[in-house]
Amino acid sequence: SQVVAPRFKLAKWQLPGTLNSVGTIWQSMYITISLVALLPFQCYDHPNGKSSISKFSEVVCWEGDYGVFFGLGVAATAIYAVGFFALTAYANLIAPRASAR
Repeated sequence: SQVVAPRFKLAKWQLPGTLNSVGTIWQSMYITISLVALLPFQCYDHPNGKSSISKFSEVVCWEGDYGVFFGLGVAATAIYAVGFFALTAYANLIAPRASAR
């Protein structure tokens, strides 16, 4: 931004404003990405006693390729859903001390 801004007479990016914009975009995608991460845990029952993932009915839960879906779901949920929540909770805890300076 500091290379492009002077050439096109744009305002330079400030770190707080940039972080605010990135956080807003990240927060707006939070629900969608979290729902995708939780897909492997959303199984529905068949009359034969087996179950499939709701969006991928060809994948039978707890059989075959389901382990890959389950592992990715656990990792994505832990990293993104829980991670982003922990980051925002931490930011809210330190915000009063940081703004008091």
